[in-house]
Formats: sequence, structure tokens, C-alpha cells
Amino acid sequence: MCSVEEDIEDISKYSKRVGNRNASEYRNLQECKKCDMKSEVLLQKKDPFCRKCFFEYCSHKFRSTIGKSKQIKHGDKVLLACSGGRKSTALLHMTKKTLDFATAKQISFNAEIIFIDESLVFPTVEDKQQQIQNIINELKSYGYPVLCSSLEMICKLNSNQIFFWNCDTIDSIKDFPSCSDSQNCIKECMEDMSLSAKLDFIKHIRLLLITEIANHAGFKHVFVGDTSCSLAENLLNNISLGRGSQISSATNFSDFRYKVSICRPLREFLNKEIGLYIHLHDCSYFVLPNLLTKTDTKSCIQRLTESFIVNLQKDFPATVFTIFRTGGKLLKQNELPETEICLLCRSKLDNLHPNACSALEALKLSEQLSQISINDTLVDTVSTENEGGLSDLNDFEDMNFFRFLCYGCSIPFRKNKKSCTFNPVLKTQYVKMTRNEMKEDIKDFLISKE
Repeated sequence: MCSVEEDIEDISKYSKRVGNRNASEYRNLQECKKCDMKSEVLLQKKDPFCRKCFFEYCSHKFRSTIGKSKQIKHGDKVLLACSGGRKSTALLHMTKKTLDFATAKQISFNAEIIFIDESLVFPTVEDKQQQIQNIINELKSYGYPVLCSSLEMICKLNSNQIFFWNCDTIDSIKDFPSCSDSQNCIKECMEDMSLSAKLDFIKHIRLLLITEIANHAGFKHVFVGDTSCSLAENLLNNISLGRGSQISSATNFSDFRYKVSICRPLREFLNKEIGLYIHLHDCSYFVLPNLLTKTDTKSCIQRLTESFIVNLQKDFPATVFTIFRTGGKLLKQNELPETEICLLCRSKLDNLHPNACSALEALKLSEQLSQISINDTLVDTVSTENEGGLSDLNDFEDMNFFRFLCYGCSIPFRKNKKSCTFNPVLKTQYVKMTRNEMKEDIKDFLISKE
């Protein structure tokens, strides 16, 4: 049996050894890992940088991410999606630095900015128009042309009306064209949705509007400010929201589901790196209230996933990179027909011909059983499901639009009481897609302009 004195002596030797090690590590963190100058930034536990080396580190990571993708060519028109927040401001600042100091051998492209006003679906704030005007003025200060639009313009894509504007031709945000009918359409469409469904719906109609604007204005690519933390959260959110088949497109550098490719040049950056970059460059950014402002951790799937990732990242720094890099490798083995595309997210429809033993069929059976009356039988329910099915829901005018949506996009509308009589967003996209298919069928009989 050990004595008390031996225990104390052993503990003292151990604590002295640990103290010396911490002191040596602390001295190493005082010096930049590249130039041995005094460090100002500590990224990971053992990655100290001085200000100059940190900026070079960020610039190299940004340019190498774009270069390794081999998607951006010299002279391409690129649209930068900027909301005025930290991530989009960092994206805009890095793009300007890259283009200003680009050599003849480096990639050079033509950049413009797109700003989407989403104040329609956000809580009411004081001086809302003034805040948006300040964001637009800050975006103009970078010297690139700024295009603007509002979220309700998603209902105007099928019409001949203009759904985006050049901020240089408009003096104030009060002069922006507005449509009260479209605003009411969006509000009524989201009235009975849960908070998780609202966030998912806004995300996809925003991307759809941006890509339509980019395609109409002649852009080839759209840059978004998704970081590695955002992609890790989106991956888990997609799995929870029934979008498992879309993980690869939603996490890779390029997303080719839309008419123009969506690129993510910040996908190798952590949120901490973005925050330090903005702080050291003293860049101005704006944080507008959104649907997640002052909400509880368990208020929605997105909020809970964000809390989970942030807490896990504290003890395991490689968590974020492990999650989002794994997501890019997950592909479905059986490719679906490319002609069947979802109206909202532009993904291949995953609910047309599902496997009889799939989770989707099990969920459909559970829904039928939960809605069955006492006098009905299980045989009648199953036979009705087999006879009708999703493949027979092809009458969009009767608002049986689940036939034109993937499973993930159909979830927000399943509990919407007005979905059977009202949905201009989906109807607009359906008419546009039908026209494109008709044009493709008769293209051999059309006289070209050339």
C-alpha cells in the first residue's frame, strides 16, 4: 500500500512536468509558424500567425479553392451573392483582393454583385429601408455593379415583367418596384409552415431567384458565401429534412442543378477564420434580424444542428471538415432520369418510382394508416395507393403538385391548408418548365435568329 508522502511526491513531479510543457507550448504560440514574428492570430490549437502571414494564408486558400475546381475560366462573368453579413462580406473582399492583384497567369473574371431583399419574411424592425439602403451603399463601395431584387419577385419569373434592377439607375430603395400581390402570396404560402420548413423554403426560393437572375443577365457562375461550418450544418439538415439524395450537390464546390453553376469558394474556411479576417481588415458588415433571431436551441432543426456542430467543434477541431468532405462522396448508385426535375430545388425527383421496401414507401403507408377511418380496411388503402400513386398526380391545375416536387420540397406543403388552392410560386415554375420542354420538342421547326 502506497504512503501519502509517495503520492504527493509523484503528483508534484507530474505537475512540474506538465507546467514546463505548457510553458514551452505557450512560448511557441507567441511566434508566427511561418516567419517567427510575433503572432496575432491563433486558428487551431497550434496554428499561430502574424497578421501578414494570416492574410497570405487566406488569399492562398481562396485562390487555390477556385483554381483546383477548374470551373472558372478567364473572362467568365461571375455574380457574387451578397447579403451584407460576415460571410458574404469576406467573399466580396477576397474576390476584390484577388482580382486587383491578379497576374497574367492567374485566373481573372468579371464580377458583379446581387443583393436580395428578404425583409418580407423577417420580423419587423425599425428603419428597415434605411438599413437595406446602408447595405447597398456599402456594396457599391467595392466598385462592382450591384443588382437588386426582392424575394417576392420569385412569383414574377414567368411574366414579362422585370424582376431585378441595377442599383446605379435607382437613387433610393423607396424607388424599387414592389408588388403587394406577390408579397401576400409568399406570406400566405408560408402561413401554416413550421419554422424548419420556412427556413428550408426560403433558402431554395432564394437560390432559384438568384440563378434565374444570373441566367437572364448572362452570368455563368454564382459565388455564395458557404463556409465549411455552413456546409456541415446543411449536410445534417438535408438528411433530417429528407434531402439525402442531394447531399453531394449541396456540399461540393460546384452545384450544377440550376441553369448556372453555384460555386462555393469559401468551403475550406471555418467561421472563426472568416470572423478574424473581417476583424483584422476592419470590414463593415450588417446583421439583420431573421427568423432564427432570439429563438431557442430546440426551436427548429437548423438551430439544433448549428448548436450541435458548434459544441462538437470545441473539443474535436476536425469535426467540421470530416462531415462536409464526407458528404461530397455520397452519391446514389442508381441515377434517376434527368428529365424529371423538382420545381424548387432543381434536383432529380426521388419519389417517382421508389423501391417497395424504401423508407418513402413506409412513410406513405404510415400516412395512409393515420388518415384511415374506422370502417376502411388496410387492403383498400394499399390498393388505392398502388393504383393512384405519385406518378398519376399529373394535373397541376388541380394543384396536385406533389408530382412535380421531390420529397424534401413537398414536406413544407403537406400540412399547408391552402396548398390545394393556392401556390403561385410552384405554378410559375411549372409553366416555365412546360414552355422549355415544348420549345425543346419543336426546336427543329423553329427559324433561328442567325
